[in-house]
Amino acid sequence: MRYVPPRLLDRDTVRAVATALDALDVEVLRTRFDPDAMTASCRTASPSTPPVA
Repeated sequence: MRYVPPRLLDRDTVRAVATALDALDVEVLRTRFDPDAMTASCRTASPSTPPVA
């Protein structure tokens, strides 16, 4: 029997995500990217979420 590593996403889901990402405008994403806000939201997302170093 051959080992096959587990997959988080199936082929159809990967295709759907790739299609959605292709539709995004890179320049719009760059102007909206806010690493500080992302870090803050991670810290407050869940009481069990460990702090980001």
